[in-house]
Amino acid sequence: MVEPGNGWITPKAGCLLPPTELYHRLTLVQVAAQRLFAQIPADAVERQLSGRSRSYAGLAFHIFHITELFIAHMTLSRPLVEGDYDRTPPPFWGTKGSILAYGRDVQTRLHTWWMESGKGTDFAAPANIYYGTQSSLEYFASTTAHAAHHVRQLAVVVQHLGLEPDRPLNCDFYSGLPMPTDIWGSSSR
Repeated sequence: MVEPGNGWITPKAGCLLPPTELYHRLTLVQVAAQRLFAQIPADAVERQLSGRSRSYAGLAFHIFHITELFIAHMTLSRPLVEGDYDRTPPPFWGTKGSILAYGRDVQTRLHTWWMESGKGTDFAAPANIYYGTQSSLEYFASTTAHAAHHVRQLAVVVQHLGLEPDRPLNCDFYSGLPMPTDIWGSSSR
């Protein structure tokens, strides 16, 4: 079902999850990210990830932003360009509540896109993305996996803070997604 490559587990050709399943999983990723980030104490959200130039708040923002970029691509034909994934939360947000509100907003926009046009999307159409040629279905799968990968990291952050992660995504959830094999590996977008 999967083939390893460059630190990523990628589905074999023709084995991608169907769009309805990807929508369902990406929705669960958004919900899990909100739930896990809500567990992080407000005085800890600006702590830096070990060995990374991203804070816990930045990690949560990144999860939501990955999905926002996908929605913009699908609804506005906005190309995904190099550097898009490097955006950080605006300084004026400054609170855990602002990032959680952003996550809820992105989740709502994902639902709206799916209900209004996503179901009827031609997922065989090419995606306009900087990291190679992919169909819209492949981009949907990589978006879901990319966000899910960072939700795994967020669950580890919660654990490192001495808390029990609230309903983290389990191994079965990740099955069929093109996931990196190492939670903190360098092979991520």
